[in-house]
Amino acid sequence: GFSVEMAPDLFVGGALNFWGGKDDYTYQFQELDEPYDIWLFSDTTSTEQIVTEFSGINLTLSAFYRYEEQFHFGGTIVTPLTLKSDEDWSYYDVLNWDDGTSLIYEDNGSITYKVQFPWLFRFGGAAYFGPLMVAGDVEFADYSQIKFTTDPPAGNLTQSGANLEIKRNLKNIMNFHFGGEVRVPRTGIKLRAGYASNPSPFQDAPADWDRNVISFGGGLAASEQFEFNIVVAMGSGNNAVGGDITR
Repeated sequence: GFSVEMAPDLFVGGALNFWGGKDDYTYQFQELDEPYDIWLFSDTTSTEQIVTEFSGINLTLSAFYRYEEQFHFGGTIVTPLTLKSDEDWSYYDVLNWDDGTSLIYEDNGSITYKVQFPWLFRFGGAAYFGPLMVAGDVEFADYSQIKFTTDPPAGNLTQSGANLEIKRNLKNIMNFHFGGEVRVPRTGIKLRAGYASNPSPFQDAPADWDRNVISFGGGLAASEQFEFNIVVAMGSGNNAVGGDITR
């Protein structure tokens, strides 16, 4: 990343973001025909594993303006991220019959697919009033613009069909974040509180799918070089996901 002062109190900057990660998912289902011995098998076990490695690159472009020392303003644009997913999957199913024989089915494979995420726009500001500082920002993203740039990894949908489902199920949202800080005179202590509202990007989602966070914290300046900080955040929101869009 970099930052340049283009004019007095006006800064512009940017960053090149490298994305990477790995998701290792394993699902297992087991059924036992005991103690009632209703069926002709004793037990059956199904195991599915999906290992996905992600990679991608995008840009962050920002501007910051300081009006004297009291008011600060900033904005950020994040370019679309195309996330490449290299996925290895395997399936193993074994059924043990009552007569001691077994039936085994297994399969595996690999697939590569890409998903493009939308532009992100963030705007915020802060104001200082003596020992009090208040700040807030808003983030806009149109999640209906998410799209597969290849065929999706599973299901009967084509690339165009999956993208139509995304547009049908997702929408644009605005996230809001507000907070404040009070400096206790002659102590080096700072007290902080904040609130974040992150609506669900799903169309017609129930209210409990929205994620809301309240935070409290503080800091202690031990010297000019060191400051100790602590924060407690309490969030609410249902993790349920609606719509058969992606795996």
